[in-house]
Amino acid sequence: MKNLFRPSGGLLYHARAIQRRGLWNSFRADLADWLEQWKINRFDLILIGPSGGYTLPTPWLSSFDRVIAYDIDPLAGWLFHKRHGRVNVEFRRQDVFWSDHKLSILPLQKILNENPSATILFCNVLGQILLEGNASEAQWLAYLQQLRQALHQRDWASYHDLYTIEPLPQGQHSLVTKSFARNYDIEKAVKAIAHGPVEITDHMLNGEWTRNTQKTVLAWSLTPTSLHLTEAVHSP
Repeated sequence: MKNLFRPSGGLLYHARAIQRRGLWNSFRADLADWLEQWKINRFDLILIGPSGGYTLPTPWLSSFDRVIAYDIDPLAGWLFHKRHGRVNVEFRRQDVFWSDHKLSILPLQKILNENPSATILFCNVLGQILLEGNASEAQWLAYLQQLRQALHQRDWASYHDLYTIEPLPQGQHSLVTKSFARNYDIEKAVKAIAHGPVEITDHMLNGEWTRNTQKTVLAWSLTPTSLHLTEAVHSP
């Protein structure tokens, strides 16, 4: 079935979410605390790329009158309902980032125009976009600028991967995260703590596009030896 096997998700991600359920608990708790501290109206919420909702807190989702979710994964809606059964959510299978194989703000802009008062949450999806298509660095940076313009005067938030570091023993995940959060220097954070060679994957999201937002850095131990340095940001 189309979109079941994808570089950024699909069946492999679903299997990992089930297998690593306990390992992800710390990240889930930190994310839930961060979302609860975000002072917004709880009316309409749009989720972009939530997959099965593995990292999202049910009580927070349930506090909204209506939830609309956009995800291209054909299993996402069913798995989301299994996990968040009491949440009033409508799933729509739609790619909101790529149009005719080109990175485009237009699909998302249409959604925003149709829902002028809805709160927007990007669910660990922005750091995966470049895995799904071809775009130059210049095109990506231009897209991020367009994204901020489209979200102007909206309540919006995103949690997304800044860097993936592996192999890194789980005992070092929190230390690296705290070191990085002090000055956003990934090389310094890793060299100061990590023992042995590691590979750092840059998800191309550490930059000016989050200027004037409220930022928090969270540690997501995707596996026992893979740390995702995740940035959570929301509108001022």
